[in-house]
Amino acid sequence: MRGTIIALAAVLLFGVEPTQAAEGELYRCSARDVVTMTDDGVVDRFKNDFWKNWWTDILVDTATGMLRWKDGTAQQWVVLQQGSNADDFVMTPVKNFRSASTHVLRVRAWAEKSAVTFLIYDLSTLVTGRCESVR
Repeated sequence: MRGTIIALAAVLLFGVEPTQAAEGELYRCSARDVVTMTDDGVVDRFKNDFWKNWWTDILVDTATGMLRWKDGTAQQWVVLQQGSNADDFVMTPVKNFRSASTHVLRVRAWAEKSAVTFLIYDLSTLVTGRCESVR
């Protein structure tokens, strides 16, 4: 019952339905910008390069939901939505409403866009960058 409520909440709030991974792309993504909410309640550039470096040269496997960092670390994330020429690929670390609302990775590979981009929302920090297909 709880799983059904979480899935329904994800559909209503995010317009996405948890799905099983299907055929997908493998992307190498690198951060280009990092902003965070400050104690004053405004958005500002992150003061050091920690998150920019952490989210640089990561592999995003849209077929499996696997993330791999350049240091060899890997994490299995849950695919919430498969991407298409007009929809973002969306995943989160854990299959529950809290994770889907506070930790989200989106890859945008739309046909009308000149570049593949990604966005990581992690609590009050937002990382954006570009990706290239490696498969």
